[in-house]
Amino acid sequence: MPGFEDAWSAVASSKKHGKVSPELKALLQRVYLSVLATPPNLSDLKGALEDLLNYLAGEGRTNANCWATDLFFMASGGWERDWTDQNLVVNG
Repeated sequence: MPGFEDAWSAVASSKKHGKVSPELKALLQRVYLSVLATPPNLSDLKGALEDLLNYLAGEGRTNANCWATDLFFMASGGWERDWTDQNLVVNG
């Protein structure tokens, strides 16, 4: 069954864009687990996304990290379920 390690390995070794920082893995894993949580906890997801984006806007702002993050969400390769099917909408 696919899981985070499969999703991570699909984006972590891009030689074309440089070396992906090891810190990015934990940040993406936290977002991944929050997105696929049942039932969804939007507060956890918001915090995980804020931490990821703060990292990418600061010390983790490299071409490789930004490229890997984009690919992680756009390709969804290795995800257990498509993250866009998770009904992550705040009502009200």
